[in-house]
Amino acid sequence: EDRSSYALYIDLETQITDSWLVGTALRYEDFSDAGDDLVGKISTRLEVNDDLALRGAVATGFRAPSLQQSAYTAFTTNLGDGGVLEQSFTANSGSPFPTALGVDSLKLETSESISLGAVLDISDELTLTIDAYKIKIEDRINLASFLKADDIAFNPDAVAALNDTGAVQANYFSNSVNSTTKGID
Repeated sequence: EDRSSYALYIDLETQITDSWLVGTALRYEDFSDAGDDLVGKISTRLEVNDDLALRGAVATGFRAPSLQQSAYTAFTTNLGDGGVLEQSFTANSGSPFPTALGVDSLKLETSESISLGAVLDISDELTLTIDAYKIKIEDRINLASFLKADDIAFNPDAVAALNDTGAVQANYFSNSVNSTTKGID
């Protein structure tokens, strides 16, 4: 498997005043197999006094599916019901099984994040930092559970695609999860 991509990136920072730094960045990238996106970031740091600084950032981002996620195919033998060995199949993106279930290809995962923090110089030897953050990721790539013919009986094309593999069950990667992570460091 292969892929091609090209990207453009620009990053600018400036001191608005002696104590206030503002930065911004833009990135555009286009992947031959997963699409393209334009993302950005705005960040700032304000030195309130010699011992205290406040900082924050708002950003968007993306992650392209790895080639292993978009092209991986495997047959495995698993222990099924009653101790019987069953053939399992992991289908690659765009193959007949996931396509019959509406998953033609993997796309970019996208994210939005915000962070706010402070830096406190307690002494010459000790600095305390605290940052709160929230990161929202959409269309995360996930490996689905194995599906048998009974699980997909509502879709005759998917059952036929599964039967064509010669396996009893199959799974595939898809953009199927959204998540939000919040925390304080």
